[in-house]
Amino acid sequence: GHPDHSIKELLPLQSSDLWQKWAFKEKEQYRHTLRGDHGIKEYGAQQRKQMKQIRIEQSGHLKHLTPLTQLFVRTILSHKGSVRKYFLHCLQLILDNLSRKQLPDIRTQYRQKRGELQNILARKIANESAEKVCRHEMDQLSRMLIDSTFGMEHLLREVCQIYEAIKACKNQPGLDKQMFHLP
Repeated sequence: GHPDHSIKELLPLQSSDLWQKWAFKEKEQYRHTLRGDHGIKEYGAQQRKQMKQIRIEQSGHLKHLTPLTQLFVRTILSHKGSVRKYFLHCLQLILDNLSRKQLPDIRTQYRQKRGELQNILARKIANESAEKVCRHEMDQLSRMLIDSTFGMEHLLREVCQIYEAIKACKNQPGLDKQMFHLP
């Protein structure tokens, strides 16, 4: 079966361009591949300033967290110690089980489409419309594969994005200060 929601819809902070830009800036801060004529200190300061700006932009999204993210954060904040560990362990088992149920069917469908595409391409007379439809269906199946592998690491990465955005913008009014206590 197809998942009801894509990872992009469920976890918008980590699937946004902002997270990708921030990760690139973080790497660039140490690699200096785009430094050009700038001095090392100046370039590093520029990268940190841009990273801070990205976190500020991310903090603007915190008022619109998905219900899944809100529930997950509320649950891990409201429980401590062994109860939290038990919750996380059970959730991981549930998510892994869901992925295991969905992945074989999607992989089989993908392999069948790949075979169809190979047959279309092997014919002497190209059928562009059939090839285009087949490639589109393979793209959809590929997205379904990605969305079906939703796991605990996705939720934890989203919580990390929330925490880092709040930490970087701690003086901004209107932020949920309880988020500073994320584990």
